[in-house]
Amino acid sequence: MSASIWEATGWALDHAGINSTHLMLRCVLWDLLSGILTMLLNHPFYFYKDVVVPARHDRKETTSLRWLRATMANYLWLVLVGVPSAFGVAWTLEKAEDGVMPGLMLFMMILQILFLTVVPGVVMLHFNNKKADPLPPGVLHNRLETLAHKTGFPLEGLYVLCDKSTESTRGDVSSRGPPWSRWRRLLLDGALLEDYEVDQVVALAARTIGNWYHSHTLKCLIMLQVNIFIYLSLVLSFRSSRALPLAFGFNLDVFTPSQRVVPAYITFQLAQTVLYGGVHLYRWLCFYMTRRCALEADAFAAAVADTKSLRTALIKRSSEKMDPICNDWLYVMVQHDGAPRLAERLEALDQLSEGKVDVSQKKNL
Repeated sequence: MSASIWEATGWALDHAGINSTHLMLRCVLWDLLSGILTMLLNHPFYFYKDVVVPARHDRKETTSLRWLRATMANYLWLVLVGVPSAFGVAWTLEKAEDGVMPGLMLFMMILQILFLTVVPGVVMLHFNNKKADPLPPGVLHNRLETLAHKTGFPLEGLYVLCDKSTESTRGDVSSRGPPWSRWRRLLLDGALLEDYEVDQVVALAARTIGNWYHSHTLKCLIMLQVNIFIYLSLVLSFRSSRALPLAFGFNLDVFTPSQRVVPAYITFQLAQTVLYGGVHLYRWLCFYMTRRCALEADAFAAAVADTKSLRTALIKRSSEKMDPICNDWLYVMVQHDGAPRLAERLEALDQLSEGKVDVSQKKNL
């Protein structure tokens, strides 16, 4: 399939009046078409999973129109992010020579910084059809400021995410700002102000602050850098391989010394397919880290807020989100669903209340 798409890109460029020997452009187009084709093949399964099955069980999680709008946004996201990223990787593979590893690591780091700064505060709000308004003064505002002061959280502002569409929102509290920032914002979903009590909102906010307190984002970022380094080391070992593209049906006549970028970029992508099994190992590590961080944030919230309010808020939020209730550890592990199930989180809170677990989060507070 990859070789057929490569031939199709050459045919398309020739018929568009563009010389197909513009190899970097052809590589990026090949990568883009491969991504679009993969998404098209997966759409029937995602539509059945996200729309048909919930509707059959009277769980109106989304509508066909909303699903279609989200799908179109994914295609737009693929073009806006995928194309520049592919150009960056192709250019690095062509120009970096022996410094391709540090070059790619630097490029990946720049992308991550953009995703931590620009994307959450600007791009995702637009894609999710939401706007952020300041939280009005009142009891909730004062309670959250007191909580931030008590925990040392560098609160810069409190905002409410207002959904500009007609679909219902789901109660969440998120934090905006890179891990190294001295100032951070708390963003409250609009549903919290309507459906949740003040104590429940404060408890959910304490969970978010717990993620900051334990540096969960920074720890995950460090783990990601280690994974990228190991992954690139393995992938780049195939960089000069001629057997790999041949095994995928590519015509080796295009791989001439003057067209070094073609084997470099194509083998870079094909090697990821060969090593895809190793991706599951990293996903399992993320699964373990996510579970640990979630339970750690719950313990922090139980230490600085009302445990009863946290329990009721978690139950209400799980009910509104219609979270899966399957607690089989093997199923959850295979699905790489890192978020602990509600029953497991409530059991952990019960152990904290009974004193079976040492709540070390109370220190320094």
